[in-house]
Amino acid sequence: MDIAVMSSLFYGKHPYQSTKNLHLHMSKRLIYPLNALRVLMMLAGSTCEFCRFNYNNEKIKTTRVRPNFGTKICWYCVKGEVKSGMILRGRDNIPPMTSAFYKLIAYPYKPVYYLNQFYIANRDILYKIFEHPRVLAYPYGVRFFSYDEEEGDLTPTNDGEFISYDQMEIMWKEETEDGFGNMTGPLLPRSKLNELVKYMKLTDGTDQDINGFLDNKIRNPPTLQKYQPFLDAYDRYIERATEMEESRKRIQTSKKHICHYKKIEKAVHMMSLIISEFTIQNISEWNHETKCPLLRR
Repeated sequence: MDIAVMSSLFYGKHPYQSTKNLHLHMSKRLIYPLNALRVLMMLAGSTCEFCRFNYNNEKIKTTRVRPNFGTKICWYCVKGEVKSGMILRGRDNIPPMTSAFYKLIAYPYKPVYYLNQFYIANRDILYKIFEHPRVLAYPYGVRFFSYDEEEGDLTPTNDGEFISYDQMEIMWKEETEDGFGNMTGPLLPRSKLNELVKYMKLTDGTDQDINGFLDNKIRNPPTLQKYQPFLDAYDRYIERATEMEESRKRIQTSKKHICHYKKIEKAVHMMSLIISEFTIQNISEWNHETKCPLLRR
């Protein structure tokens, strides 16, 4: 594990940032722990670890581990899109790796919307789940509300004066294994959300109950010790790697400034040559018309 983490941190650029993204999720135990081989494959590889498709006979590069889900996944796998020119190696489509939990199902071209009754019935529990520090869920979309002065409540409408940017919660779709049979991705996928809600109804419904569910009720629940090798290796090398990365950025910035200065100098030199040539030509024409030898070439 030390060699894999050290190599990625000291390499800089995308592997360095990917390692920081992984550490953010591993330190909070948001995703399944990684072994040394998978860390090296994720940080040294340049393609999506799920589809590895070709586009027009050229591999699409996935340079970084996505900070949203802690996996090296392309955008097409995130949304489940298929683009013309893709070679899917015997498959007809790309299944999406993410799924949305809709709080409000709306139609943008029709003045019609539906409230998710499951969300309405379990709103307090779902709020605790989505705000829990070990749950990866990202709000997306817009909801409009109007204020009822008589009852003092906010009512969902199509064009209300109050806006909430959480029409849906984007989550990992289901429990996923890598090519070696190891669990990968976030601990709580969309497929386990209803089960967690039922579990919290039977308990006190606190944050500790969510932690207990993630530690005992999911598939192959990881222990705290499995995260330590990566975290210890990261702590050993991050300080030196950060100094090297900052130094590399300063050198790169200096080189860019020098290149810009050289381009400006070249442009000024070319403009001065053009202006001088025009001046010489104008004076020569004036000498020829007036027959005054003011300029000799």
